[in-house]
Amino acid sequence: MFNAVHHRRLFATSARQGGRCVSKNGPLGSVLLSANLIIWHGPIIVRLAEIHTTLLIFGRSVEGSDWIRVMDELNREIARSLEATPELLPFLPKLLADVWALGSSVEIIVDLLRQVGINDSGRVFDVGCGKGAAAVSLAKENGCHVYGIDGFEPFIAEARTRARDAGVAELCTFECGDMREAVLHARDYDAVIYAAHSSELAGRPCVEVLRQCVRHGGYILIDDGFLADGVDSTPPGYEGLLPRDGIVAALTAHGDRVVREVTQSPETWHADENRIVDSIRRRAETLAVLHPQAAGPINEYVRLQEREYATLKAIHMPATWLLQRC
Repeated sequence: MFNAVHHRRLFATSARQGGRCVSKNGPLGSVLLSANLIIWHGPIIVRLAEIHTTLLIFGRSVEGSDWIRVMDELNREIARSLEATPELLPFLPKLLADVWALGSSVEIIVDLLRQVGINDSGRVFDVGCGKGAAAVSLAKENGCHVYGIDGFEPFIAEARTRARDAGVAELCTFECGDMREAVLHARDYDAVIYAAHSSELAGRPCVEVLRQCVRHGGYILIDDGFLADGVDSTPPGYEGLLPRDGIVAALTAHGDRVVREVTQSPETWHADENRIVDSIRRRAETLAVLHPQAAGPINEYVRLQEREYATLKAIHMPATWLLQRC
């Protein structure tokens, strides 16, 4: 479970219109306002002309004069969610190019949903779908119809490409948007997947929100983990990591039942994480040479991943829970 991505999966708001991205160009899209094209690629505004208009973003109206400030705020939120600086956002797709699953336990997710009959008639909502690893695998292996949403446009673009390459594009719908908003309106799915840290759901209890997305008798899949046995205290920033009994109590607080619980062996998890960190380190070395002006932030990102992994290795036990809404 790769902390920078898996435990802080992107829950940022995209520039939206009618609940969808305005366009699909660049990390958060290009935005067309009136007759003036504003091209915003990553954290850089390439051209800005006559923004005396109103833009709906973060769920509120923003006057044109405030647009740059709001875009800066959006950049910071996206960067925070991916544990990066805004300046690093354009490089993240390359840094994470070899990491499709972004820390989620794809094989376990597919197998658990297969066991409870989520197959070609099933509708699945993947909250924070990342690059679509779970969604594409579910569509290919189980024949499910999957709707995935994530706030980082490069991830959504790759998810669509992966679905086409796997021959399941007609079963997968991927949207760049605000997941915090989407979970408040999604209803009657057969299953919802949440492979990220529960605190990202706008401060609301994770299961309380997710269970409303599925029909009664439907399933909530949480791919996360708990505080390892023998760990008496957590470092700053990890206070929400609870012992197993505390996690299970929170998951079942609304009367839902745990159908399955799967824990990974430390050896398997450590091997996976080592491969992820190694791949990021290799990509960073190449990018730092090609973009020496960004070498500092790129190398700091790698050091952060190494520190995060070392911390999690000492305190965290990865686990996946399948709940049934009662």
